[in-house]
Parts: sequence; structure tokens; C-alpha cells
Amino acid sequence: ELPVFRPCIGMDKNEIIEISKRIANELNKDFEGKELIVVCVLKGASPFHAELIKHINIDIELDFIQASSYNGGTETSGVVKIKKDFDNFYDNIYDGVSDV
Repeated sequence: ELPVFRPCIGMDKNEIIEISKRIANELNKDFEGKELIVVCVLKGASPFHAELIKHINIDIELDFIQASSYNGGTETSGVVKIKKDFDNFYDNIYDGVSDV
């Protein structure tokens, strides 16, 4: 099971760094010798994502997705709209797999 990071309002920079290091250490151990794709949900997760990947010392591939349910307003519509989908994620997962 992958570690979950739930940001909390009021977390200071040092707390974010320590959580990033802890999660990166787990990923380094769990994915040693394996392929790891790190996906960032733009734009809110960008600061955490940047800190996390600084501490990952295995080969990784980066991808990004952007979604919104606010549609320009300040309250959610309840409907999530994908504004930017994965660039390489599906190609990597299905590489070499053919439809039967």
C-alpha cells in the first residue's frame, strides 16, 4: 500500500520536508529495481511534488494531471473535469500489450 499524504492547513515547511523524506524513503525501498511513475495533480500538489522528488533516489518518470470541479468559481460543482490528462502514463502501462 502506498503512503498517503494529506496536507493540513498550518503545516510548516519543515513538516512538509520531513513527510516528503519519509514517503520518499518508503518509495525508494518499495520500488528499488522497479519502474515508478510519480504523478502530480496540478497545481495544488506542485510544492509537495517538488519536495518529494528531491528525496527519491531511484529512477522515476514524471507525469502530470490537472483536474477541476470549480469551473472558474469558488464552490465545487461536484463534477470533476479533466483539464490535462496524463502524457505518458497509459503508454508506459500498456507498452507491449496488444488487444486480444
